[in-house]
Amino acid sequence: MTAADLALATQSQLARIGCLSQIDGKWGESSREALQAYAERKGLKLASLAPTEELLNDLKAIGNRVCPLICGKGMEVRDNRCVEPGLSAYDGAWYLTRYAKTDCGDWRELSTLIFVRNGIVYSAAIRMRRRRQSG
Repeated sequence: MTAADLALATQSQLARIGCLSQIDGKWGESSREALQAYAERKGLKLASLAPTEELLNDLKAIGNRVCPLICGKGMEVRDNRCVEPGLSAYDGAWYLTRYAKTDCGDWRELSTLIFVRNGIVYSAAIRMRRRRQSG
């Protein structure tokens, strides 16, 4: 493996475990800092902050995030992702309904099913026709 390939592969593994944010194939200061953060989290003393095949194999064997996720201002960590605070209180499925009178005098129900999960909102429009019941 060439030095450039080794640097790129090691950066990819450091990013996968959450210790490096940008992969550029150049082993520079940010790569060395990421490797140092990995070593500190794992309680390791490294002889060098340069990529080696042994280090690469050790990184590949790690299954989970090692370094903590750091979110930007106004965001918080939830389920290994950065989300806006407060939206998780609404996690679940929400069914919104409105009724509108058609030109024919019938009542039409327009409904939307909305899902909120970890600050992400998904929706699926559901249209149903309902006749107005006379009382």
